Amino acid sequence: MNGVARGRCSVAEPPELLDSFGATFNGQCFRQLIYLDLTLACNFDAIAETGTFRGSTSLFFAQNSGGAHVYSCESSGRNFEFAKRRLRGIQNLSLSKLDSREFIQRLDVPRQARTFFYLDAHWEESLPPREELDLIIREFKQFVVMIDDFEIPNDPGYGFDDYGPGKRLSLRDLSFIVTTELHVTFLRGLRFKNRDIGEVQSFWRVVA
Repeated sequence: MNGVARGRCSVAEPPELLDSFGATFNGQCFRQLIYLDLTLACNFDAIAETGTFRGSTSLFFAQNSGGAHVYSCESSGRNFEFAKRRLRGIQNLSLSKLDSREFIQRLDVPRQARTFFYLDAHWEESLPPREELDLIIREFKQFVVMIDDFEIPNDPGYGFDDYGPGKRLSLRDLSFIVTTELHVTFLRGLRFKNRDIGEVQSFWRVVA
């Protein structure tokens, strides 16, 4: 499943570049807590991340997976080589140098498995979440999807990616995910309450 990366990677990166976007989940501690609550509540069989970057969140997933195997992909050869060296030796983590859409298609996970997806491969002109979500919805039966940099309605203070008309990470531009087959929820800064856990466990096709 792993691609082959060519070229060289500097192993002497300055410390400030190791986690240049604030480490795990871009430094958002509340999101880390939400993920930990989801893991305890849902007992995932597999965890899949698009956009390894430098491996900070990948490492967090591997250390807090509840026994599930972690799969992560990175399309940049330089970032992939950096992450591969940083994360070498972690037995429950597999890295692939692949485009995120090909990664999801080739993911070696049973389609009935309870799978957590973290989508973070978007950047400027490359905005694959629409296609990523379409693949997940068509291919997988039980999943929870968390999307990085997504707009929270009625919360103007929460930053999200907006690259112009038709290129926003929002329900306006990804309206197709609001279907009878999916449950969309916006998990704000607080840890899960029993109601939130019940919603996820009941629907099992959740975009958060």
